[in-house]
Amino acid sequence: MPARILILDAIANNWIMLKIKMQTAQFEMDASANLADAERAMAQNRSNLISLNLSDPDGDNHAFCKTLRNAPDTTSIALIATGIFDTAKARFAALDAGADDVLPRSIDATLLLARIRSLLRVRSVVQELVLRESTSRALGFEDARQDFDSPAKIALGTAAPHQHAAITDALSQDLRYPVMTVGIEAALGAKTLATSPDLLIIDASALP
Repeated sequence: MPARILILDAIANNWIMLKIKMQTAQFEMDASANLADAERAMAQNRSNLISLNLSDPDGDNHAFCKTLRNAPDTTSIALIATGIFDTAKARFAALDAGADDVLPRSIDATLLLARIRSLLRVRSVVQELVLRESTSRALGFEDARQDFDSPAKIALGTAAPHQHAAITDALSQDLRYPVMTVGIEAALGAKTLATSPDLLIIDASALP
């Protein structure tokens, strides 16, 4: 069954163009110009991914994005934020609202399709893991849950060591997690790292 995508955008030209691109890629589509239409569309059809224009002047799409991410019935839906993100603050606000990815205008069709397929693939894996866990719990095979509060481990792979201090400081400040720096060779060959990171960031600015 093809994935269903919901587009929420008050600018008709934006969602018409996106709808054509997505239908060409064999996705099922719903399009909404406002929050009320989006909620009606979601009530009729279960969406696998939602593209929201967070720059819409009408309505509070940031709050709607947070609601989707936090509600049990919609937390597994992949969310892509679109719009005008000309500052780091605007991009962080979109991610803080729960968006899985942020794509500014204008959106390259190839990049958009690649990100959609990637997010849908990740969501599919997560849903499968949740289903397995639920099945194990129902059959009585689930191990007792171990509580832990260790911070996430983030690694930055860079080929320009002289630049890493500013990057790691900025990441540590905004993410509120410690960031370690590793050589680009070690980052690309994750098995060589002494401690496997939870998130690996590749600095491609200095690569040939």
